[in-house]
Amino acid sequence: IIKGGDLEEIRSIIGDVKKEIGEQLFRGLDREGVYVKDKETVISFIKDYIRIYAAEYETGEKELPLVIKLAPLFDGMELRCQTVPIEKENYIASFLDNDIIRYSFLVEHLKNKGNGHWQLFRSPSNDAIKSLPDIARSDGNPKVWKRYSYYAYVISDGDHMGAVLSEKDTMEKIRDFSQNCLAYNTKACRCVEDFGGIVIYAGGDDLRFLAPLTRYDNSAKRQKTIFDLLLDIKKCFKEVFATEKGDKKNTSTNPTVSFGVAITYHKYPLYETGNIAETLLFNAKDLGRDSACIYLQKHSGQAVKYIIHNISECTDSIGLLNDLNVVIGERIKETSFNSALSHITQYMGVLDFALMENEKGNPRPLDIFFENIFAGDTALANEKIRDSVKQLASNAVPGKIESLHGDLNTGEGKIVPEKVWPFIDLLRTAQLFGEAGDPQNE
Repeated sequence: IIKGGDLEEIRSIIGDVKKEIGEQLFRGLDREGVYVKDKETVISFIKDYIRIYAAEYETGEKELPLVIKLAPLFDGMELRCQTVPIEKENYIASFLDNDIIRYSFLVEHLKNKGNGHWQLFRSPSNDAIKSLPDIARSDGNPKVWKRYSYYAYVISDGDHMGAVLSEKDTMEKIRDFSQNCLAYNTKACRCVEDFGGIVIYAGGDDLRFLAPLTRYDNSAKRQKTIFDLLLDIKKCFKEVFATEKGDKKNTSTNPTVSFGVAITYHKYPLYETGNIAETLLFNAKDLGRDSACIYLQKHSGQAVKYIIHNISECTDSIGLLNDLNVVIGERIKETSFNSALSHITQYMGVLDFALMENEKGNPRPLDIFFENIFAGDTALANEKIRDSVKQLASNAVPGKIESLHGDLNTGEGKIVPEKVWPFIDLLRTAQLFGEAGDPQNE
């Protein structure tokens, strides 16, 4: 936002910026001097592709801050359908090729600024630019553990942030709010990077990243999971926005954060995983907010989908799931967990009754159920796993964790009423985390 000025002059500056971007893009594409397209074609594409909006607004001294007044105007501009008429080639996508971007003006800019990171991009091993398999196996070998062949695509977004912003009636308050958003971004991105993930986008209260499923924490001396990372990001959000409040429908509202988490095999199309994560975030917000909606699809096509409500209050369930992952991982060679899971799914009706009785304060049916499940096979007679599974079943209750059915393409998400399904979904998640890898895995 600038004070006064000539709108046409500003639009001219926008045109000059687009032209410079197009020229720099062409220079990177034509580094060898043999690029088949001419410079003007690339510049024309950039002018159509990149949208930078400008508007002029006359305001009085006592009006609300401009950022609030202008938001609806720019929302309308963004909703206008403007696309490149014919896209035979996306020159931005071509520019992002590893061999081109490593020698582009972006890396030269880092070099000229004295930033030592530029050398990483020109490293012969090219470790700085990670592929999906690189991210998935950043914590281990997929030939040992199957989880190292999978990655998580995560999208997070603040809840009730519009209500909080609407309470800001001075530029100073809006500036402080923006500073808080920046502080949150910085802390959250550091959490993702420390976990071995790659941040795709961070802006305002929005975050989008890719991450492995586990990461060994040297300071904690234990294996952390993607669920721990969600809690860490939630903690960052709470620390930064602890004093913020908004008014929504005459009700005081604290901002929270929700997550959409899609876990897929590393060869699954990235754009499809991203679309699933967006749908999951929509489900998390639609079904209560301050939640994490999880979708796990195995390489075989088997999938589970569930929602963890009030994620900051579900540390007990997440902790139990993490403990079970560790227990299974420690004893994978001596315990047939797959067989146990098969036994449990055969008697879901009995388990559903036992869970209802347990919720009423009668734990005996649940005790008997798991004693029978784990006593039928000497390979399953593992007290540590039995107790972990039983405790997890007690915590996977409606109001905390619930299974979802629905079409991922339409964004529909319906809670499944049976109490047993959340527990089954968590067991299938633990199954992947503790499953041995394939020695033939490439």
